[in-house]
Amino acid sequence: MSPMLHLASTVGMVIFTVIGLCCSLAAARGGRAAAWRPTSDVFVMAAMAVAMVDVAVPSVTLLPNAVWALILVVGGPAAAAASGVRTRRGPAVDQFSTALDLHRGVSSVAMGVLVLFIHADAPGDLLAPLGAHAHGGLGAPVWVLTAGIVAFAVFSVYVVRGAVGAARGAGAAHAVEALASVAAVGCMAAMLY
Repeated sequence: MSPMLHLASTVGMVIFTVIGLCCSLAAARGGRAAAWRPTSDVFVMAAMAVAMVDVAVPSVTLLPNAVWALILVVGGPAAAAASGVRTRRGPAVDQFSTALDLHRGVSSVAMGVLVLFIHADAPGDLLAPLGAHAHGGLGAPVWVLTAGIVAFAVFSVYVVRGAVGAARGAGAAHAVEALASVAAVGCMAAMLY
């Protein structure tokens, strides 16, 4: 990969993740000026944003990349499950909310897996002794990761269509969040090639 393409992919990964966090914050606020409590959705999006900045900026090492990968792989589904429990206690469960919670969880898992396979060689990383190397990661077949990313993109189209069709005011924020997540995963995946 050329240095300029690598830089563009890295910057895109960070920017799109931060956009997703902003959209999650806007949707959690729901147009209210009053104080609000951040939900598990906001926390998982914040973890993704901080992880991407930490992975992207070599001079910043808050946690080893393998730890970030673990946080994302475990935290995303946990947040989706927590959102599902919270939603089920609410007035009604709609298919869109469930799909959005699942999308956020899958997005977190995808980013965590890509952190392992792409960035597992950072200085001081726990996986460095395993022979991982830059943009080849742990040696997973690229076609397996590509198939997963394509499936994620197709699911993202479904979620965005649901968000656009949602009657809620947060529908636009949810649609942009889903698009930003798939764009961030796409930027990370570009580093595989």
